[in-house]
Amino acid sequence: MKRISLLLLFTSLTISLFAQDDWERKWGVEATIGSGSFYENKTLVNEDSYNAFEVTADYYITPRLALSAGLYLEQDGVMSNYADDIGMKSFCMFGPEVGGKFYFFPKKWMVQPYVGAMLKTNVLNLGKEKGKFGYESNKVDCSKAVVDYDIQCPAASVAPKLGIDLRLTKSVILTANMDYRIGLYGHNRSHTEVLEGYHAGNAYDIDESMVRNGYSIGLKIDLPWRKKDNGKLLKGLLDVIYFWISSKAY
Repeated sequence: MKRISLLLLFTSLTISLFAQDDWERKWGVEATIGSGSFYENKTLVNEDSYNAFEVTADYYITPRLALSAGLYLEQDGVMSNYADDIGMKSFCMFGPEVGGKFYFFPKKWMVQPYVGAMLKTNVLNLGKEKGKFGYESNKVDCSKAVVDYDIQCPAASVAPKLGIDLRLTKSVILTANMDYRIGLYGHNRSHTEVLEGYHAGNAYDIDESMVRNGYSIGLKIDLPWRKKDNGKLLKGLLDVIYFWISSKAY
């Protein structure tokens, strides 16, 4: 019963926030954070992973079609499953990106799924980087290793994606998306020998073509900002908190 009442309260809040008016979004500014894994021979592997950060702006040509542009930073790792951080070795890709989104549902709906694609250009680590290093950690399965690596980042990646916008108000949006990043050139190769730990004596060869998938979440602001969203959002959150506290008292 409590869950039903909370759902009804949230529904009424949504209706009040998204009642029809003459407001029309023109721009959107979004910041996201995410992570993902590499593919090796078309198979998703856990040895190498990456962290991703993006800041983009959308320009709405129509209520359903938007052009996107911004900057991204991708931190990639080598042998991430054996490392305490992103990997035994990390390298970065960074640059401008451009693309677009197409939304399916009417603009008054709270949930807005979309399909899109981005072209991510890269200005870092374009030359081939090869070397060898020793790795030590306090992990019981691999406390000491030697890694040979051969890395070359792509100059560009094509990234089709699926996403969803969840509107808190007309102006404030929670976002989530998944993409499939296809490096147009480059590779990520490594040979790792585990010297100490439970996996001592094992060797791992990785040969990846810079194809990777990822997931991200973020916050987006659609512009122009509606001043009346301030009061509606605050009142709605206070109503939810009050109801939750009241339900715990009984």
